Amino acid sequence: ETELSYFGEPVPDLLDGSAGSVGHHSAIRLRAHAVLPTEDPRLAVDQLLGGVIAEGSQLAAGGPSGITALVQKNGTSARIGTVARSARQRRFRACAAAYMAWTSRNDEDRAATEATTRRQQASRAFAAEMLAPQQALLARATRFGFDGDDLEDLASEYICPFETVMWQAVRAGIPLRGIEIPQRHGPEVITAEHVA
Repeated sequence: ETELSYFGEPVPDLLDGSAGSVGHHSAIRLRAHAVLPTEDPRLAVDQLLGGVIAEGSQLAAGGPSGITALVQKNGTSARIGTVARSARQRRFRACAAAYMAWTSRNDEDRAATEATTRRQQASRAFAAEMLAPQQALLARATRFGFDGDDLEDLASEYICPFETVMWQAVRAGIPLRGIEIPQRHGPEVITAEHVA
């Protein structure tokens, strides 16, 4: 079980910005509230999720298409189970699921998925910021930025997907050398600005 009482309050989603911003800032708020180290995200995630990310803790290596984790919130704690093939994937999916639990009502069951709903997008942004904080990447970057080997070294050190480190570096404005950044494909996410 993951204890949620020391998480504090997540950033409320007022629909006035991107879902990614909500997830990103919720991770920053959680690190500050729980006094988790930004400069050592591997330790921070270990402290946050403990047994949920341990080897063999996942529900399965594969599952229904699109399902990445299951969450059952009971009061101030949550049971989190991931569907993951590797430690990197398990840690990312467990962080995203922790966000789902944190922002759910008591006694609510949820699934973390690959869907593009606001909550799912916020959960993935939360996971990315927990696993590879932009401030930690900025502190490690040279004035020339990162190349593919640098990103892989960081992904190995932080135990997170290569793509997580790459996109966090892009979001932080760190130059990337010799890396082709894929164009994002997906629907536009509607915010309050679009509704007026």
